[in-house]
Amino acid sequence: MSIVFFEMTGCGHCVRSMQVLADAIAQGLVVVKPAAEAGSWAKGFPAFQSESSGKTHLGAVSSYEELCKLLDHNVENFQFSPQNSWGVGVL
Repeated sequence: MSIVFFEMTGCGHCVRSMQVLADAIAQGLVVVKPAAEAGSWAKGFPAFQSESSGKTHLGAVSSYEELCKLLDHNVENFQFSPQNSWGVGVL
């Protein structure tokens, strides 16, 4: 299950989060959607929602790992490695 990233066009914090999460987005771990698709809970952007825990977070993040902790997102079987596109560490 992925994390949904609701981003608002022109939002500097959204742009920064998009850059920080670029690898996770490319791997499908984070799915980007427009702010208009966020529910009424999203009072600011960027807004994130975990599909596994259902928890939400408002505000920029500095890493995918930080975002997962904030959302109690299950990443038990995930080991980030930029050398591959499968999300599994290279041995």
